[in-house]
Amino acid sequence: MSRLFSVIARHLQYLPKSIALVWAATPGWTALWLLLILVQGVLPVALVYLTKAVVDSLTIALANSNSGFLSESAYESFYLLAAMAGLLLLSAALRSLMRWVQTAQSESVKDYISDKVHAKAVSLDLSIFESPRYHDMLHRATADAINRPLSLVQSVGAIAQALITLLAMLIVLATYYLWLPVVLVIGTVPAFYVALKFSLLQHRIFMKRTSQHRKAYYYSSMLTDRDSAAELRLFSLGDYFRQRYSEIRTLLRREQIEFSQRQAVAEFSAALIGLLVMGFAIAVVTFKIIKGGGSLGDLALIYQAFNQGQSLMQVLLTNIRQLYVNLLFVENLFAFLDIDPKLVEPVSPSTQRIGISTGIELKNVSFKYPESDRFSLNDFSMTIPAGKFVAIVGENGAGKSTLIKLLTRLYDPASGAITIDGADLKTLPLDQVRGLYTAL
Repeated sequence: MSRLFSVIARHLQYLPKSIALVWAATPGWTALWLLLILVQGVLPVALVYLTKAVVDSLTIALANSNSGFLSESAYESFYLLAAMAGLLLLSAALRSLMRWVQTAQSESVKDYISDKVHAKAVSLDLSIFESPRYHDMLHRATADAINRPLSLVQSVGAIAQALITLLAMLIVLATYYLWLPVVLVIGTVPAFYVALKFSLLQHRIFMKRTSQHRKAYYYSSMLTDRDSAAELRLFSLGDYFRQRYSEIRTLLRREQIEFSQRQAVAEFSAALIGLLVMGFAIAVVTFKIIKGGGSLGDLALIYQAFNQGQSLMQVLLTNIRQLYVNLLFVENLFAFLDIDPKLVEPVSPSTQRIGISTGIELKNVSFKYPESDRFSLNDFSMTIPAGKFVAIVGENGAGKSTLIKLLTRLYDPASGAITIDGADLKTLPLDQVRGLYTAL
């Protein structure tokens, strides 16, 4: 239990970051969304009190119906029913307005985050696209995490709205029996624990299987894309890729089915405990009121408040679970956005005019790719005179492509130096260096 909550606390750091991200993307729509949450949180409480007033006034009206005239309580009932109808209509209108606001908010946030991901991807070193570890991170950030910050904030909004209503309902119940709010909260603890536990397990599976998901996507694209269609037929690779795809999907499918089975059993057990606890509480309250502990309106109010409270606890549970799931995935997005490129502009760039008047020189250059133990170039030196045509030839793996990447400063050498007219590439502005070359 303590380990679970320590993990939750670690991920909560991404909540304020996500809220700030959504606010930066669309402050106007977000402010309107917050206002709607507040209003919608208060309305159910007003409806519960109106229900009590309507039931009590109708009870009195029915008792006085033998007089043949509509009593004052009957007119009061009509007014109260009209007010209730108005509140129900307002509630429906606010729900429709909320859907519109959330759609506008969602589209703005997705575009904003997509732009940040694209800007980060463009600024990163080439090495990120040649490293499986970083490619997994990129896949996690772009495959699902783009939608998660808004979903996370909307979960916070749903929780806030439910808490406003729930707090009012708990106060209403406490005015009758102080133990009712306690029972209402305790009955949902097992389900809350199960939801958080399986959210964490689901995220671990996602992180563990990212490479398999990417491979399955690759095999599927090879089987269906136009660009690979000719090679697939020429070399009879169709069955091979189908088999590889099927093997990965079998592994993923079995793991997901097993996880879903365990989750279903745990959720049912927790729900059964909650149902028994709350059923007993409602039965005790009903018995006391029937024995003379209150009016019919009081019974209606308590039933409504308890029923809505139970529903709100489920809403809270669902959204807290969703909040935690979103926090887990948002971590991937912020981890990607926090990557800093290693190839940066020089702090004090050279004022030398960029051009090639004498030539390019490599002095004792060594280089190996990230996560590789083999040097592609080792203590390599050469000079390319200005105004000369130079052909670089060699066997596969000799370092030809690596040399071009170093010359265009897509990578920096591990040791040695590359100079243009005597100026080290690292002292020259990146855009100007790359503007000297063209490459296919």
